[in-house]
Amino acid sequence: MLLPLSLGACSKSETDKKPVEQASAVSVHDEMVTVVIPQTQAIWDVSNASLNDEGSPDPTKVSDADWQSVKAASSALMTSLDRLATANRFLAAKPGDKIMDQDIAGAAQPKDVQARLDANPQGFRDHAKTLSDFIKAINGAAAKKDFKTFSERTAELDGACEGCHKAYWLK
Repeated sequence: MLLPLSLGACSKSETDKKPVEQASAVSVHDEMVTVVIPQTQAIWDVSNASLNDEGSPDPTKVSDADWQSVKAASSALMTSLDRLATANRFLAAKPGDKIMDQDIAGAAQPKDVQARLDANPQGFRDHAKTLSDFIKAINGAAAKKDFKTFSERTAELDGACEGCHKAYWLK
């Protein structure tokens, strides 16, 4: 399974803005480890628990507390992804931080990811914006307790993360 990254109809969202100046680069590793991975997992946990014994989505298995959990997780994700989508500069990982799988022979190293970020920072911002918009749909579904949309979008979530992973992280 790939880990996610590694992203209002009537008004401009935060991610429609131009990149903003920051005192320091945004650490992609920090965003992934502290926000994106755990919050995406929280959404998947609710989605997985909503499956019945046959593996089919069952709306009766989602409680009010589950919907609140999805709203909280998706809100945190949107904030993180919006930060990435508007960042001026990126740091793959802070010195001394290890990215996932870097100790495996042939796996991407922080310097590899950094080179890809430096070569196409706008592409990374675009991936973050796309994923943020995707997460907004999950957030909206949770707010409305729209199980059909929630189930469909969570089933597609891994694929929504994959494009960025392929472009910036996976070798």
